[in-house]
Amino acid sequence: MDGAPKTLDDVQKGGHELIALCRDARCRFRKTIDLRRLIMNVGGWHQLLPTRGEPHFSDRMRCPSCKRMGMSLWLEPHIPPPRASSEPNFRVLDWGREYPYSTFTMIATADNLMVAGGAYVAAVLFYPDKWITLQQGAFVVEDSKRDGIPKHLTADDYKIMRDGEMSLSGVPPAP
Repeated sequence: MDGAPKTLDDVQKGGHELIALCRDARCRFRKTIDLRRLIMNVGGWHQLLPTRGEPHFSDRMRCPSCKRMGMSLWLEPHIPPPRASSEPNFRVLDWGREYPYSTFTMIATADNLMVAGGAYVAAVLFYPDKWITLQQGAFVVEDSKRDGIPKHLTADDYKIMRDGEMSLSGVPPAP
């Protein structure tokens, strides 16, 4: 099915919902329609939008609250949840020794900045003659050509980094 649903069958196949809204401005009662029951009564081939000058099934629908005839239809689209990305959040890349640096080798991946930072430091120290980058997507977080050899981190540095990361997520720092 391409684009918006056009018939009741399209609405049902797409997993969408139809909401009926009373046309009377004083009432405005709204209710989700039982699609299976509606299709059994009027047929799945009926168009959602009325054709000018022709009767539409929504004109014959009665409001359960005020008992007046005529309901407007609203389509509540079914939007599937986004798929989880299989791509890691951070990547440590080896661009090689010589210009042009057109290809890279992925050395490490991580979903946590501290873990990725540790992998980056280890890679730079292990391959001091190569161009190593730590990237989040296309954003370069650290670059061995630009930033040089990283300093060794102490346990206190990791505690400060961890407290900073936890404060971003709303968790109070550890004592």
